[in-house]
Amino acid sequence: MTWACSQVPIEKPVLVSKSEIVSIPADTLSFNTSHSEWEAMLYTHIQPLKMRTHQANGRLMVFLLPGQGGILEGPARLELATGNRHFYYPVTVRNSVVKTGSMKDYRSPKTVNPDSALAQQRIVHIIDPARNLLELPGKGYFLEQELTLDPTVAVYRANADKPLTAYYVEPGSCVNVPVQAGYKKGNNSFEVVVGPLIDRHGNTVADGTLVTLTLRSGGKVWHLEENLQNGLVSRTLPAQKFIGFDVQANVQDRFSKTLKLSI
Repeated sequence: MTWACSQVPIEKPVLVSKSEIVSIPADTLSFNTSHSEWEAMLYTHIQPLKMRTHQANGRLMVFLLPGQGGILEGPARLELATGNRHFYYPVTVRNSVVKTGSMKDYRSPKTVNPDSALAQQRIVHIIDPARNLLELPGKGYFLEQELTLDPTVAVYRANADKPLTAYYVEPGSCVNVPVQAGYKKGNNSFEVVVGPLIDRHGNTVADGTLVTLTLRSGGKVWHLEENLQNGLVSRTLPAQKFIGFDVQANVQDRFSKTLKLSI
């Protein structure tokens, strides 16, 4: 007589919980199964989570291990495994405890020049410690605004205590080019002063702005270039070389009046 052994097939456990939404860490999923020794894993978007199982009277209970915090919400897969058999169940994961989130306030552009525009776009949203978006009170998940910034030059912060939220209003171009020249008897020289240069909002024009001094006499033309510092440029010229010259300053397409260097 020949005896043959056959392995009883393992049926897929039947989910009997009313909902496929899993609230972490409170909810327990319940399955009907005649088999024992199940292991369970929950696979979310970014991490696998080991689940705890308990079985009695043909009912398998699956729940999160103690100590697990909040997780990234959304679609997930629950795996039940025994031996070489694996069964998967689509679930939706939610955090049962809503934690306080951190408000993110993004600004674009980060640098604004009043010559072009003072418009800035603002987008605000809240993220909890598990990187979930939280709803803004009465405003959905995102708040978008078009702002008109103050033209005063400064470094501002969307969030006062967060340096990475800083944005900058820079000075614009000068509206005119004041120039004056005087003779210094002590060292027999002329001092030419350009400035103060300000934009149309009263801001001092940016340091490093190129200022050109053009000196003419007869057929001679000299071009001297200086960088603006604190809104001013000062240049000393030897009188024996430049007496009688006409001097004019310009910043790009803005020109000063013309002065004659004389004693």
